[in-house]
Amino acid sequence: MRNTRALIPLITIVLMSSAALLGADDRPADRWKILVPRSASSLPLLSLDSRMREQRTSSLGATDAGPELQVDFFSNHAQAMALLLRGDADMILTGTSQGWENHLGGGPVVMAATGIWGVSSLIGREPGFGGIADLRGRSIAVPFPGAPLDVQMRVVLEAAGLNPARDVEIVYSPPVQTVARLLKGQVDVAPLPEPLASNLVLRKGLHRLIEMKDAWARVSGGDPLSPQVSLFVTRSSARASRFAVEAVVGMWREASAWVTDHPREAAEIFSPVLELPSDVLAEAIANTVYLVPEPAENERRVRAYFETVKRFSSTPGGGTLEPGFFF
Repeated sequence: MRNTRALIPLITIVLMSSAALLGADDRPADRWKILVPRSASSLPLLSLDSRMREQRTSSLGATDAGPELQVDFFSNHAQAMALLLRGDADMILTGTSQGWENHLGGGPVVMAATGIWGVSSLIGREPGFGGIADLRGRSIAVPFPGAPLDVQMRVVLEAAGLNPARDVEIVYSPPVQTVARLLKGQVDVAPLPEPLASNLVLRKGLHRLIEMKDAWARVSGGDPLSPQVSLFVTRSSARASRFAVEAVVGMWREASAWVTDHPREAAEIFSPVLELPSDVLAEAIANTVYLVPEPAENERRVRAYFETVKRFSSTPGGGTLEPGFFF
């Protein structure tokens, strides 16, 4: 841990020096800019900073040579998608449904892989919770129409015998605003991603009513995994830089396994970067499912999930995920 501690200030400087968004032509061809949200979902990609890879070879295992990564934070998913589409970023990590909505609308987004298969919990003010059916007559905050948590929550409600349009009040609210509304009692419950969920439980006295992966398992016949956060490229990048995409996904797979196996170490390293107490981040990691499947398994799982939730897609009729959507 001595070397790891010494790296924290340097890592923070490297990763937080993202205020200036450089255009694609301003970067070396072998450097890939990846935009990520400031969340627990981003930890494996953050850990792929080149300086940390050198220090962790023994833990992560050898990786094939690939592009140098520039991992930058974004604060708005729609803006990050716009940066990807105009070539100001090479990849973005965002909600899986954000990517397929672009594809279904005729856009050029391609899924490189899915890396997060559970990252949210239903958070509420009251501790008593007998199940999803208890939400009848309650208000539920979700980020926006068609968001991963919106479509999943609606299916979970239906499976519990509730009509999302009549039996509950769906309130659209960005996660940060939702936190304030929960604390003030303006909404009853909300499915929230990590680390927001763990921070509310450990620091604000709210309650984790159920992990969404467990709620989903009751819908899917026991399988808790659902594609929540994925890494996307454009079709042109996927075609022109196939080796680079494969290299990034391979390194991401190994880093995801490392974070899963070393939650406390990852929390200690990245709590300054995410500006969170290490115990909150460790709890967030424990409630996040990090997994980067092989391509065939990824496509099979994403397709199956899409077929289950697509009736709530913003695309009329749900649409179809064409083979070209998958890298």
